[in-house]
Amino acid sequence: MNLKKRISASLSGAILLTSIGFIGAAEASATVYYGTVVCTGGNVVGIYVNQSGNGGWASLSPQGNPTGANWHYNFNSNNYTISVGCGGTPSAWATTNYGPTVNNSWASRDYVCDVGRRVCALT
Repeated sequence: MNLKKRISASLSGAILLTSIGFIGAAEASATVYYGTVVCTGGNVVGIYVNQSGNGGWASLSPQGNPTGANWHYNFNSNNYTISVGCGGTPSAWATTNYGPTVNNSWASRDYVCDVGRRVCALT
C-alpha cells in the first residue's frame, strides 16, 4: 500500500473511532430519573426542566391528577431547576411554580409546590 493510501486509511479509522467515542460519551452521560410532584392548589399540568444543554418537557403520568403526578426526564450531568404548572391546562398554566437549583447527584426528585408562594420544595 502506498503512503497516500496508508495515511488516508489511518485518518478514516481515527475519524470513525473519534465519532464512536463522542456518541458513547453522550449516551453515557444521560440518565433517566423519576420523581413525584404535588401542587397545593390545582392539578399538575406540566413540568419543564431547565438544564444547561438539555432543557425540555418532562413526561407526566397521570397528567392533571389532583393528588399529584409521577414524572421522569432524561437528565445530563448538569445541575437543573424545574418549573411546574399547577392548575389550568398543559398549554395555559394557572400558576408557574419554581423549584430550587438541584445538584444532579441529589437523591430526591420529589417536590411539593406551594401555588400561593409559587415555589416548589424538595421533599
